[in-house]
Amino acid sequence: MHKNTTTLAAGLVALLAGSAMAQPIYLATSGSTLYRAEQGGVATTFALSDDITNLLVAPNGDILAISSTENGSGNFEVYRLIGALGNSPSLQIVSDNLPNSYPAATFVGDTLYGYRNGSRNLVTYDIDTGVETEIGPSAPMQGPVGGAAYDAATDTFYAVTRGDDSLFTVDYAPAFDPDATLVGNLGIDVFNMGLEMYQGSLYGAFEDTTNGQFVAGTVSTDSGLFMGDTILFDGALDGAVGFVVVPAPGAFAVLAAGGLVAVRRRR
Repeated sequence: MHKNTTTLAAGLVALLAGSAMAQPIYLATSGSTLYRAEQGGVATTFALSDDITNLLVAPNGDILAISSTENGSGNFEVYRLIGALGNSPSLQIVSDNLPNSYPAATFVGDTLYGYRNGSRNLVTYDIDTGVETEIGPSAPMQGPVGGAAYDAATDTFYAVTRGDDSLFTVDYAPAFDPDATLVGNLGIDVFNMGLEMYQGSLYGAFEDTTNGQFVAGTVSTDSGLFMGDTILFDGALDGAVGFVVVPAPGAFAVLAAGGLVAVRRRR
């Protein structure tokens, strides 16, 4: 029994080592196209049923997608992205009541914050009640604001803008004017963009007009400088960008293996 446990434990260590080296998965949208690529890899594309302006990860782990086109009621849809790592990703409706589109949005705890229609006006939105609450304009950023992300570990709200080609931190609390503080220039000329905090690092996906490419990579929270590592598309895009980062599938195998070791040890 001791031998079996030792063997399983050694296998788990090997799996953990492999998982540590596994690259995260980039998911990005432009128009109705979903781009998926391992960091540093080649992108695969999928067709979605609606044009998407933003992707974000909900507190329960769901990947939400916000539409960029009004429905028949003059509102916008919020979808759940289903099967994001499978062969046929699809959209499942969550709400068709969003009063404005949010090209830049992120969750702070359970609260959804978004920049209304890409402007500098920060709002909160309750998906359950359909209530949008004004926070205020984020000065001195020059809109449109195209990406937002929140770092819970440091309680820092980040935003990127097309007018400035720069990264900012934002005073998001309702008790304060949501003033923005410049972190630094991205180092590229950007058009459409998305931002995501993942495992303590800030990631971004940008339509780089300097090179005519859609590129994903990391953004320095010290200087604002963008370091692209994955070309998602070579050419002009078809609309606003949504972007999230998710674990590589191998991470789930490690968790399963950990459960197996625990079962064997209890025997």
